[in-house]
Amino acid sequence: MRESDSGLRIKRNPTLLAGFLAEGMDIVLDAENLLRGWRQHPGERQELSALLDELTTLGHGAHLADLPQVDELCEALLDLYGAVEESSLAVSERFFDVAENAHEALINMLDQVAAGQDVEPRPECVRALNQLLDQALDPSATGLVKSDGHRTLSVTELNAATAQLASEAGHTETEVAGPDDEIVEIFLEEAVDILDSAGQALQRWLADPENPAPLASLQRDLHTLKGGARMAEVAEVGDLAHELENLYEGLIDRRFNHSPTLAELLHESHDHLAILLEQLYRQEALSDPSALIEALRSCRTLESAGPEAQASPAASEDPPEHDTELREVFLEEGFDIMESSGAALARWQADPHNMLEVENLLRDLHTLKGGARMVEIAPIGDLAHELETLYEGLSAGSLQPAPLMMGLLQSGQDVLADMLDAVRSDKPLPDATLLIESIRRLATDEPSGAVLAAQGLEVHPESVVAVAPVAEGEVERSGPEMVKVPAEQLEDLVNLAGETSIFRGRIEQQIIDSQIALVEMETTIERMRDQLRRLDMETQGRILSREQVQAERLGYEEFDPLEMDRHSQLQQLSRALFESASDLMDLKETLGARARDAETLLSQQARVNTQLQEGLMRTRMVPFERLVPRLRRVVRQVASELHKKVHFEVGNADGEMDRNVLERMVAPLEHMLRNAVDHGLESTEKRIAAGKPEQGHISLELMYEGGDMVIELSDDGSGVDLAAVRRKAIKRGMIHPDADLSDHEVLPFILQAGFSTSEIITQISGRGVGMDVVHAEVKQLGGSMVIDSVPGQGTRFRIRLPISVSVNRALMVTCGEEQYAVPLNTVDGIVRVMANELDGYYQTTPPRYQYGGRSYELRYLGELLGSSPPRLAGQLQPLPVLLVHLQDQWVAVQVDALAGSREIVVKSLGPQFSRVQGISGATILGDGQVVLILDLMAKIRTLQGLPFRGGMAPAYHEAEHARPLLVMVVDDSVTVRKVTSRLLERHGMHVLTAKDGVDAMTLLQEHTPDIMLLDIEMPRMDGFEVASQIRQDEQLKELPIIMITSRSGQKHRDRAMAVGVNEYLSKPYQETVLLESIAYWSQAHV
Repeated sequence: MRESDSGLRIKRNPTLLAGFLAEGMDIVLDAENLLRGWRQHPGERQELSALLDELTTLGHGAHLADLPQVDELCEALLDLYGAVEESSLAVSERFFDVAENAHEALINMLDQVAAGQDVEPRPECVRALNQLLDQALDPSATGLVKSDGHRTLSVTELNAATAQLASEAGHTETEVAGPDDEIVEIFLEEAVDILDSAGQALQRWLADPENPAPLASLQRDLHTLKGGARMAEVAEVGDLAHELENLYEGLIDRRFNHSPTLAELLHESHDHLAILLEQLYRQEALSDPSALIEALRSCRTLESAGPEAQASPAASEDPPEHDTELREVFLEEGFDIMESSGAALARWQADPHNMLEVENLLRDLHTLKGGARMVEIAPIGDLAHELETLYEGLSAGSLQPAPLMMGLLQSGQDVLADMLDAVRSDKPLPDATLLIESIRRLATDEPSGAVLAAQGLEVHPESVVAVAPVAEGEVERSGPEMVKVPAEQLEDLVNLAGETSIFRGRIEQQIIDSQIALVEMETTIERMRDQLRRLDMETQGRILSREQVQAERLGYEEFDPLEMDRHSQLQQLSRALFESASDLMDLKETLGARARDAETLLSQQARVNTQLQEGLMRTRMVPFERLVPRLRRVVRQVASELHKKVHFEVGNADGEMDRNVLERMVAPLEHMLRNAVDHGLESTEKRIAAGKPEQGHISLELMYEGGDMVIELSDDGSGVDLAAVRRKAIKRGMIHPDADLSDHEVLPFILQAGFSTSEIITQISGRGVGMDVVHAEVKQLGGSMVIDSVPGQGTRFRIRLPISVSVNRALMVTCGEEQYAVPLNTVDGIVRVMANELDGYYQTTPPRYQYGGRSYELRYLGELLGSSPPRLAGQLQPLPVLLVHLQDQWVAVQVDALAGSREIVVKSLGPQFSRVQGISGATILGDGQVVLILDLMAKIRTLQGLPFRGGMAPAYHEAEHARPLLVMVVDDSVTVRKVTSRLLERHGMHVLTAKDGVDAMTLLQEHTPDIMLLDIEMPRMDGFEVASQIRQDEQLKELPIIMITSRSGQKHRDRAMAVGVNEYLSKPYQETVLLESIAYWSQAHV
């Protein structure tokens, strides 16, 4: 047992206290910063581990220094953080608030120790921490979560009881309590400024009634004044401000017009507001504004019934030109609001008693309404206003959530989103008159069903997509202040940071080279000193021999030659060279020290540059969750149109992706969801007959694998009709009729251009376009798509996309004479194997390598790249083998050598290399060498077997040409000829161009192309005539013809096929589709 201070000062060891303070204060400050960082990114756990280490050290030091209060609080925090680390407690806003209070208490305790004061215990902090911990130990005891993870009824009952008690308490206070003097004083201080601002705005508008900007300022000012007056319980000011706000809203919507009578009334109203504030300041009785309020209402009624209001529909048909800059600002804000409100609506639908989400929706719609009226887009403002009224009724309790109301609110959300899309596309806005009327009738408690029937507005509650429950911790909270930066500027900054890394790498290489040169210099100096020593010895020997003969002759045998100062010139030069060699060695040491200092500075700069790049990259990362409301709306609309019941569930939507990648994946995901609802899910009758739930299920899951993000879209529908796919592929000549292909090999055919098994063409699907575009987009992003389908059980699409990271750590490997970079996050491990052992493994079929109890498929990197087989003869050193895996496939990739790991800057190779599998980009090394970055995962996927093999028609999969293809482009449009020619030449083809049919027939007398691209409508001899003449010519009748035209009707298509056209494409064509068609028909022609 330890003694507490309890009012008595305990004498502690001053040495221990000094040591504890020196280390403890740094720890608590670091811990506070870690907690703040964790709060900004609650999904990350790096800060949690550091916090546990810091608090363990602090608690141990407090125990040694005999500070039980600090030790006790540290132990409570450690228990709480340990529960989070064990995943038995989820973080929330309350969690961080309680933890921050505890950390602040720790800082105060250490301040008391430093000041020599008694340390006061903080039992309230310990109790708050223990209460959070109790929730982790027994979640069901809190009434929040059952053992099966579902919400319990006790929370709903508790919320209802709390709301009732709060309402009763508020009612009681209203009866007995008057305005709070402090609140009134604060209100007066704000109200005077507001009224001054409103008066200036009114003068500006009266001077220029056509200028809507002052009206928006007036509306905002009066709205703020109304809210403050009602908060301070000054009803007279609040009521008058409310009527003025309504009048200004009508002026903004052009429901009312400027008139001298109106101007006089507004002046009188503003003056009366000033009088009321003056009376309030003097604590006098407030004058009654009822007459003025009635006059404002009468003015609004008369204006609404006047001819100006009747002319407003005509005005709406010809909307005024909006300020382009203002409209862009409004659209940017509007789409953000729709994302926020869509997520809040989904959470409220999952928990209709959550009034916090209703308040969020109220704020969002009020902001949207104000912005729409600022840019004079009345339909958006009107619908947002009506929806705001419904949410106000829900918030006040006068309206209760019901399925019909949820359907109306969801329809309103969808129509608002459609309106914003229409504004951005400069298209007519959808009519929301029926929806607004239905909302108004519902808000006035009229029978909703009768209203909807009378208005002809159909709401299908059964088609509303069910929303998965949202965890309590996912409630949106206000984040830190944000700064908007143009995407192009951010992209430039990322590129500049990458260039900085490249130049830093080159400087590092120069320093390495200089260090190597210094080592060579040291060796050279040592060699020169050795040579000088030998030279000196030879010189000394010669001098002694000559001087001895001379000394004998002169009789100076007892004197050394040096004592007689008889030095030779050669000897002096030799000694001078010795001194110069020593000076060179000193200079070398100085240069070496400077090089080491520069290397240290570069290392520090590398860390800073890495943090800069990571920070810039994080700014480009956005959560996938922002796309979810839009995807829900797509599913909901298609389900409503097809009268299907759909449950759409999104998992792990808080995962982040590069903004550019996410935006480019919007259209593909929307198309796949439409297909899932239309083609994938059966009708209700068929599902019941098949023994399935009446409600179909579509799931969208996000997960990470290595350096990729995987999007998995699955449904529990009927699956892909494999027999129909096989028949269609045979009909199009893609496979032989007697080909024996597995279901897995047949499925990828649905990704081909124009491939559709649907017998009915609708607005939703059936045209044979879409999945090929989806596949092409995924490939351009450097990703891949895998399809899995079980008849009667459903279909699963697995899309793999790179997480866009411009800077990465890579392993440099050598294969043959080339060097490549392999991202480290794709490598599980590296082993070294003797060449003779590898030779034995390669002799088996298929080659296998056993390591760690697992069997790996052994491959040589050169074989994967299609360059050369392994060269093992004469290799005495063990060779490196990289261990990688993809799902359940484990592969060992042998390389010739390793060149270490380094940080690389990923550079895109451009569209020319987008179709090359296995290459994800390139990087520039310090010496300026360009090195390709390999995607081993893509190469491993090719080991599973290409989908078009075995039973393919030989003409379909042979891609080798003895010579470049010669393509004739026949079109009367110069632009089409140039664009198409550049595309074909970029892909290694030769091109002939003809401006019409006559010109084409003339060229055909001199040249025989491999394929012809032909337009229909041309001035001299149209495409049908050209195709007919070619099919009647014995030499040209086998020439493949692809007709590319803007005529997409079935009648033109049928005539083209009748005259012998091989394939029919519509303008504008997809480049990938055209290239694949050329490859197919040119091979068939060969």
